[in-house]
Amino acid sequence: NSLVDSAGGDSPMLKPLQLLRSCATRLLDMVSNIMDASVLVQDKKMRFSRDDVNTNSIVEEVLMLCQHAVDKRGSPIVKNGVKLVNEVSGLPMIEGDSHRITQVVYNLVTNALKFTHAGHVRVFGCADHTNHRIKITVEDTGIGIAKENL
Repeated sequence: NSLVDSAGGDSPMLKPLQLLRSCATRLLDMVSNIMDASVLVQDKKMRFSRDDVNTNSIVEEVLMLCQHAVDKRGSPIVKNGVKLVNEVSGLPMIEGDSHRITQVVYNLVTNALKFTHAGHVRVFGCADHTNHRIKITVEDTGIGIAKENL
């Protein structure tokens, strides 16, 4: 955090440092998830935290990570001809487990990218203030799921 803070708002190093911090956080989350899975297998219980969660930031961070991520062969996961679109903004803060929400958004976006060879992967959201819910949708122009597999 101190490197990001010291880079300042106009520094050309700010975005790469933010990406590095996000990647480190994601790696730590993955290790935590592995440890949680171990506990789940042993105790048959999954623990969730209750935090104030900014889903706008989570989506932005996930898309930034995906934009720079590569697969096992070293190829970008966002293929040429695929546009990654963030249309999430203005969602209210929610209470939830930020690590689990990040994990779900990351899994949905990377899955969409895996099967989209042209077009877009678009993430958008809306708030239902009456029922105190938000909805985040990941839409893609990928190959889809065969009807017989639904």
